[in-house]
Amino acid sequence: MRKQLQGIGAYALAVIVVLVSVFVILKPPEKLFYRDANNAFMADFIIYHSAGQIFNNAPEKIYSSAEYRKNYSEITGWPQDSFAQYAAYLYPPYSLALYAPLAKMPLMDAYYLWRIITGISTFLLVYLLLKDTNYRNGGAVFYAYIIAIASPLLRDALSIGQPTILLPLGIITFKMLAETRYVFPACLILILSTIKPHLTFAPILYLLIINCEKRLIYSLAAAAIIIFLLCCAVFGVDIWQQYFNTIITAPDRMHSFGETELSMANIRTLLLLIFGQENYGIIQKSSIFLWLASVAASIYAAFATRKNTQKTQDIIFAMTITASCVFGLWTHISSLTLLLIPLACMVKYSRRTTFYVTAIIIISMNFLPASLQPATLAVSQIAMLLYFYFTLTKNGNINDLRAAPETKG
Repeated sequence: MRKQLQGIGAYALAVIVVLVSVFVILKPPEKLFYRDANNAFMADFIIYHSAGQIFNNAPEKIYSSAEYRKNYSEITGWPQDSFAQYAAYLYPPYSLALYAPLAKMPLMDAYYLWRIITGISTFLLVYLLLKDTNYRNGGAVFYAYIIAIASPLLRDALSIGQPTILLPLGIITFKMLAETRYVFPACLILILSTIKPHLTFAPILYLLIINCEKRLIYSLAAAAIIIFLLCCAVFGVDIWQQYFNTIITAPDRMHSFGETELSMANIRTLLLLIFGQENYGIIQKSSIFLWLASVAASIYAAFATRKNTQKTQDIIFAMTITASCVFGLWTHISSLTLLLIPLACMVKYSRRTTFYVTAIIIISMNFLPASLQPATLAVSQIAMLLYFYFTLTKNGNINDLRAAPETKG
């Protein structure tokens, strides 16, 4: 009975920590972003909320730019030839399952509910990442969670309403379930959480190759077919063509790419800073080839490490995710929540001091000027890749990056 009460107490404490972090530590500003041009509060969530409204009224129009310009202007009060002209929904049609229910609520109520969902998802991800290490006890998980939401990456995602925390949560859930009898649910979760394919393509390929077996392949094919047919039934057969046209043409019709790319945190940001925006054309093409090279490298690494130890597979998986972020296309700061998985790998295969050093680095980034954060984060990702490479090549007898022992109880 006492153990049951302790378990209930742990869950109650988790709920309190999540709510405090969502509504106190990260309290939204009093003024909405569209009343203050220097504040990006809710900038993306308005688009997602509009997508849900459009779906509820006319599902076949979810990729209509005219509808988003109209909705954005009505909500913000801005003219349609302002930022509203860039409003567009760039996610797969099945992702509307997230926003159609929220769109039935007033905008601010939906946003606050989304903050709670984001906070709970972050806490769950941290728990899943730490549960097999000696950091899995309640206090350490809460501490790690607070560090996670203190990072500029998650603060940005929470503030503008990005759903990127669902990407690593879906990948880790699939990774856990793929080795159980729940393979089909795992495949469904994997597909439904893949709302940013350019970031998750390489990690997913890596996991599928590592875990490749007939049951997994059949389950993945069945899940993909079911989701494809459901989307066709709900949105119309041509919805997939609309989606692909939308994401392919997005770079040509959205944003001022000089400023937008500098605000991101990937290799293009560094190349633009080094060689100047006048070389954007060649930098854009080079970054595409770098991304394709990172995908090819992840495929090769997956086949090459299928018979290696779990440690080697985990570390290369962390490298694959890190490379997907730094070489990824459209890698915004908020998309770097995927890096929670590599950071957890560092904790698992390192001394406890690595945990504290990482925490100090994450927290200190909050004190950097906003203009320096993208370049700093891009350099940090490259440093992470070098760190993981060092763990793979270091002499195993003196390697202090051994798996942390589990704590019983």
